[in-house]
Amino acid sequence: MGIVKTYIHISDLHFAGPTQRFFYDRWARYFPVLDGLVGHDPNKLNYLENTYGRLKATEPDVDLVVTGDLTAQSLDSEFDDAECFLETVTPAPTFYGLGVAAWKDLAVPGNHDQWPGIPFTPIGTCNARVRAIFPHTASVTHSFTLANGVPVVFLELNGDADVGAASPERVLARGSFVSAIHRLRNLLDRRDDREVRILLLHHSIEFPGRSYPFMTERPLSIDDPSRTEIEKLLSDYDIRVVLTGHAHEPFFVGPLQGVAGRAGFGVMESRCGTTTQRLKKRGLNSLFVHRVERDASTHTFIWRSSLYTHGASRSARFTAVGATCQGRTAEDRIQIFP
Repeated sequence: MGIVKTYIHISDLHFAGPTQRFFYDRWARYFPVLDGLVGHDPNKLNYLENTYGRLKATEPDVDLVVTGDLTAQSLDSEFDDAECFLETVTPAPTFYGLGVAAWKDLAVPGNHDQWPGIPFTPIGTCNARVRAIFPHTASVTHSFTLANGVPVVFLELNGDADVGAASPERVLARGSFVSAIHRLRNLLDRRDDREVRILLLHHSIEFPGRSYPFMTERPLSIDDPSRTEIEKLLSDYDIRVVLTGHAHEPFFVGPLQGVAGRAGFGVMESRCGTTTQRLKKRGLNSLFVHRVERDASTHTFIWRSSLYTHGASRSARFTAVGATCQGRTAEDRIQIFP
């Protein structure tokens, strides 16, 4: 197998100011529902920078993918720090940066990015900053072209497209985005079917949400109409790979149960955990490295997803864990063409 393209997939960075970075120590360890307010760890930004630089130096062609929640509370200062880190390599107080000027090309917003930008306030019209960064609820972005002339494109969906400013979905961090799916269908209907399609979405399709005995709706889940429509979209348009985040579970990679896909290959989801969020006794910081590989003997192209973590290791970067991690599958693959 020869590697023709590499994607470094990060998610749930949750940039926050220094005061909020200690919020977890006080409250979130007792109330897991507040987990999303936990800010970033500056050390993990350095580890991410080291990992990105190493892969850029050793892989043939590397792009960055971001599946949402740049910020903890959608504050302008948090967006400033996130954009500085992703776009520049200029020294900042606690980190340097990745220097990816075009990072927005392969990125989607998360639910925290669409808060009103008022401290500790999820309710309200979303901060205008997120609309400036992500102006469309659905879009299609060309990434590169395979050697056989087939383009690889990314489909971006805003999982909060239909979430009201004061709705239960906003409070429970549930995805609602039927209108965005319909918009994406309109875009795809005008395109040539002969392309490889990768879907970016903040909310996980595989993750059922968290269960609490006093709640009828599961926080962090996708509402039923959106789930029905997204599963139809995957099959109707032969989408075989979905990249997500949001759940703050360590990771998931594998086939989506009950979704065969149009070509019968199935659909594989790679759900990134939180890449740089501050953690204490809660799991692993993680990212995925996705590689497009060409099998010259069969003329097929394979998408391989490999988990990289930084947990108890003393290494100052994220490292590949191999086939399994914590008793779960940590690497999987799917044929993306033909």
